[in-house]
Amino acid sequence: MLKHPLQTELDAFFKAVTSGEGRQVTKSAFSQARKKFKHTAFIELNDDQVSYFYKHFDPDTWHGFRLLAIDGTMATLPNNEAVGAHFGYWHPQAGGRCPKARISQLFDVLNKISVDACIAAKDRGERDLANEHLGHLSANDLVLLDRGYPAFWLFSAIRGTGAHFCSRMCLQEWNVVKAFLSSGHSEQILEIEPAYSAKKACEERGLSQAPIAVRLARSKC
Repeated sequence: MLKHPLQTELDAFFKAVTSGEGRQVTKSAFSQARKKFKHTAFIELNDDQVSYFYKHFDPDTWHGFRLLAIDGTMATLPNNEAVGAHFGYWHPQAGGRCPKARISQLFDVLNKISVDACIAAKDRGERDLANEHLGHLSANDLVLLDRGYPAFWLFSAIRGTGAHFCSRMCLQEWNVVKAFLSSGHSEQILEIEPAYSAKKACEERGLSQAPIAVRLARSKC
């Protein structure tokens, strides 16, 4: 939240916290020291704050469930070779290439807490990044997913943590959804079976291939 040039802010800060006179730290020294920070320090700080919140406060829930949404986005990054080599480039039809990263977040929607977040190369899929958040789930969690996320292996991974899921479904990609729409029912409880590709995906990840009981419901939204 800097409002003045960096050197002015540094001088004011050290004047406030020390009794020393004169310049204590130059902006060049500050910038060099800042580059030595490991990004993992910020992950640990966030984990500590999230843990403190749930331990010492009374978080809002929905019918006893903690509502956690997983969603992702693409971010434009500084255009230099090192960043582009690590994260990958976006190649627009007009203009030069620019580095892009994929960001994913596990967010407590009622308490407005970022439980977990990650940034990765743009070629990483959103489902793959969603899977990295699952270590933060517990039995009383309800995970909210948009229609780009549904995959049997991801559903199996969520259920394997003891958590539950609620997801929008693409109308044309799941046979069970097509059959439900044709039935005319407003809702239906049934089991989804893994197809061959889903079984293979589960096997590669060490996940259960057992059918998953779900409730399909129509929405006018």
